[in-house]
Amino acid sequence: MPSPEYARVLAYLAERYGTRSASALTDAEYVAQSRAANSGYADVDGVPPPLAPDTTITPVSAGGVPGEWVRASGSDPARRLLWIHGGGWIACAPADYRNITEHLSRALGAVVLAIDYRLAPEHPFPAGLDDCLAAYRWLGDNGPATALWVAGDSAGGNLTLALLLRLKTTGETMPDAAATIGAATDFTGSGTSMRTRADVDVMIAPEALARLGRLYVQDRTPLTDPLVSPLFGDLARLPPIRMHVGDREVLLDDTLRFAAKARAAGVHVEHKVWPDMIHVFEGFCHVLPEARQSLDEIAAFLGRHTGKI
Repeated sequence: MPSPEYARVLAYLAERYGTRSASALTDAEYVAQSRAANSGYADVDGVPPPLAPDTTITPVSAGGVPGEWVRASGSDPARRLLWIHGGGWIACAPADYRNITEHLSRALGAVVLAIDYRLAPEHPFPAGLDDCLAAYRWLGDNGPATALWVAGDSAGGNLTLALLLRLKTTGETMPDAAATIGAATDFTGSGTSMRTRADVDVMIAPEALARLGRLYVQDRTPLTDPLVSPLFGDLARLPPIRMHVGDREVLLDDTLRFAAKARAAGVHVEHKVWPDMIHVFEGFCHVLPEARQSLDEIAAFLGRHTGKI
């Protein structure tokens, strides 16, 4: 059973998102609405998630990509996590995820580089992925790294997996491990959960995927290109991956199918479906004990895969 706090989060989300209708909006209106709604999306009751007084946030340019170091007290600067935020490829920024990145920094004993990659539609594919690659290279090249991981949620989960595939193509050093939360892996929307979870997903409408695909991919790249939809890639020789997803997500099958395909290709994959949970419930880790448990399990997985760098 979900914790009592979960009902409070659902009520907050119903008030914040429940009355929005996107079907009649122009693309420009849709982008503006998405950015307004997702900025500070975790501010339950209008209160931003608190940060511990011993956590430091330091702006940084990572290979020309703006971002911020998030460092909980006692974290080792040689243990490094690249965090790639979600937001449908069109919204959000590192500041919207500081509760997650702080929690991971503390749980991993690592510093977190949260990047502000370029967003569509102003900067369509592959601009955001190019930024992820540039930041990853910078993270490994600047300063000693005894451990290097990559993680992201939703669109950031998509970019995390696309980054792994791109690194494999270029023959570069892979991270020690990777993790995704509610990852979008299939822009074609072919998963059955797009239908079976449509009525219970309070965060993503199935029809939104087609619009996001149009906003994100503006050239002739097919939506089945592995760097757009990682599910369709050759998944052999990827590093260990941990994948978390809620059972109330239209993207449920995006995780289940990717995990199964990667496992069949010989990749060490662990996935977990969280009963009753919504898309990226980890964003409410300052409220939900389930969210804190999910992040702790991800940190434990990453921490077990250390030292390849």
